[in-house]
Amino acid sequence: MPKITRDTKLTDAWQMAIRREKAALEFYTQALEVVDDPALRSLFTYLAGEEKKHWTMLQDEYDKHFMPDN
Repeated sequence: MPKITRDTKLTDAWQMAIRREKAALEFYTQALEVVDDPALRSLFTYLAGEEKKHWTMLQDEYDKHFMPDN
């Protein structure tokens, strides 16, 4: 995954953040498919929900600021 540098454009950095949140959401969702332990399932369910909120917020704000026609 690319790293942010001094030369990274704001829109590129924002898109990186969106992709990372989505990847984290996918990780926790996939983990739920293979984990049986109730405590871990609870943790991964919570974390997946948090990542989904972050991903949605970042995407919505990106669209609002950089995609005015949407």
